[in-house]
This record gives sequence, C-alpha cells and structure tokens, in this order.
Amino acid sequence: MRFLPASLPLRNAGIVSALLVSGVLAAQAPKAPTVTTALELPNAQTNGVALSPGGRLFLVIAKQKGQDVPQIAEVVGGTSKGGVYRGGQLKPYPDAGWNAWKPGADASKMFVHANSIRFGPDGTLWVVDFGSEGLGEADVKHGPKLVGINIATGQVVETLYLDGVTKSTSAVDDVRFNGDHAYLTDAGWPGIIVVHLPDSHAYRTLNDTDAVKALHPLRGEGHELQDKHGKPIYFHADQLEVSPDGKTLYTQPCSGPMYAIDTAALDDEQMPETERVKHARKFADTATSGGTAIDKAGNIYVAQADNNSVLKITPAGQITTLVQGPQYTWVDAMWISADGRLWMPAAQMDRTPAFNDGKMSVTYPMRVYTTNIGNGPPDNDHR
Repeated sequence: MRFLPASLPLRNAGIVSALLVSGVLAAQAPKAPTVTTALELPNAQTNGVALSPGGRLFLVIAKQKGQDVPQIAEVVGGTSKGGVYRGGQLKPYPDAGWNAWKPGADASKMFVHANSIRFGPDGTLWVVDFGSEGLGEADVKHGPKLVGINIATGQVVETLYLDGVTKSTSAVDDVRFNGDHAYLTDAGWPGIIVVHLPDSHAYRTLNDTDAVKALHPLRGEGHELQDKHGKPIYFHADQLEVSPDGKTLYTQPCSGPMYAIDTAALDDEQMPETERVKHARKFADTATSGGTAIDKAGNIYVAQADNNSVLKITPAGQITTLVQGPQYTWVDAMWISADGRLWMPAAQMDRTPAFNDGKMSVTYPMRVYTTNIGNGPPDNDHR
C-alpha cells in the first residue's frame, strides 16, 4: 500500500474585494459585499469546505490524475486569524490509509472518490464517497458510502455502506441531515437516497423524476461542457439543502432547476411513489450550479457556474446576485460558519479533464473566498 505524504504546503492568503456585475439569471444586489480570500492552494483544488466550531478547516480535494494529494485533508500548522489561513499544510484526514485507495484495493476502509464533507448537527464530520472513479464508471464494492469521523479523536465512528441502494452507474454526491434521517443525492443514476439513521436502513426514492433528472447538459463560463470523448455531460441529482424548520428538502440536478420536496413524504418509505412525487414542486429557475448553502433565515445560496456568480434565493423565491466576477469560477460546495460567513471554494471544475474535452486548464493558486452574509447556519443543519 502506498501512503501519501504527511503534508503539502499552502500559499499565503490575502484580502480582495468582489466585483459585482449584472446577473444573468437574477437581479443585481444593491451593494457589492466585501469578500476575503481565506485560503490559497498552490497545486490542488478543493471542491468542498467544512469549518468546525473551534476553527478547524477541512477540505475535499478534487484529486486529478497524477497528483500526489489526499482526497480529504485538514489544514494544519501556519496561522489563522479572522477567517484567513496562512502558511498551513494539507494533512490527509483522518489518516493516510483512508486516502491511499488504488484500483483493486479493498474500499471498505478507504475513500474511492471522496466527493463531499459535512458536519452533522452532533459535530460528527461526514464524508460522502462517490463510489466510483468517475461519472459513468462502475461502482467499486463498498465504494459508495457515508463515513462518520469524530474529530476530537480522529477515529472513524460509523461507516454506512450504500451498495444495497445504488445502481450500476450511481455516483453518490452529497448529504444533508434532518432529525433521524439523512438524504443523499445520486448524480449518476438519478434519485434520492434516504437513510434512517437509528437503524442505518436506506432506500431510494424519486428515481428518474424531474426533481432529480438532468434535462440539460452542464454549462460553465458561457459554454456547454463536454467530456473527454467530446460528448455533452448530464449530471443528475446533485445539490440539496434542508429548510430551517426541517419540513422541506430543496434539491436539483446539477444543471437546474431547483425543486422543493416535503420531507414528510421522503421519510415515509411506505408512501407510493405516485403519491410521493406530488410532494415535489419546482421552486427556482437555477442553471448549472457548483454548490449550495442555506442560512438560518432560510435563504439559499446557489453558485452559478455559467456566469461565475453566487445567487441568494429567499424562502419566498426572490432571487438576487450576491457576488459575480471571473474569480468565482465554478464555486462548489459552500459552507456557512457560525460567525455568519459564507465560504466559497472557486474549484474551477469546468476546467478539469472530466468536464473540459479531456484537457486540464485549471490556473493556480486555487482560492477559497468568504463574505459576511449576516446569518449563521440553521440549528438543524450544523453548528
């Protein structure tokens, strides 16, 4: 087994101001917020961040072919002040072994393709494993899974294998928690996976319905994206958020639009699918999105990849543009910290070979931005 190096250097971060221009899909916000460059990565991309209440910063690394980087990392060492991280290193998390998977290896205790991270309401750090090496590729045995880590001890405390509810080309994408249930999106075989956490029982729902199935190919930076074979890319159920009152799940295929679904219908496994689909309704006309977040007031933040912007959608469906500019290239899975700051990793995923005709055109350093939105996360989401 080959182990990854213990750490990788980070570059110093600085402070910038956001450039706000007229939105393509939304009205212009009244004033451009101040935006801070919280972190710079000199030779890696992060497509997801999670910050603990104590200020520990964890990242999902979008590992590209030939890169010697972990899939899940904690930023250690260096300094952090006011939400700006300088001079730190990337340490494989929870350890090098979990980040050392290679084709043919036992995936039960390794990440095949870690795709998202999230603190649950109880403080556990959860990692979603895509389950396969790439979209459209066959899942690896014990690849699709949800892994819970106690960050106080660094130990894996729970692993929920999802092989029983995934399909041949499933791609388990992201997760949200709501009381006794966890909801996961399947971007490869369109559907929602519901897990009843007390007994780890999982089931699929809304398969191939409009709420989860991509009807349009992905777009980024003003053009349609193509895979390494020159074909348009369809990425199914992707982003999802739970409303602060726990009654609504917002979800969408990566190319939009966004739907609202009653969680009571999702949680009732015995409800007929023909009845459950009636509880899903179109909520907002979003386009290709890298990631979302929701604050305690119920405002949803949606990163729009086609015009490099982040939208703010109120619970009533009113849409404004929060930030927009070339620096926000494919902002991916965002995070809202307890101090009311929105973390925006500009992951540049549309410039990677899987989305860019097989070519790599990412520019470094890759940056994570933050801005004060005046609201922290919902209590039912994370701390």
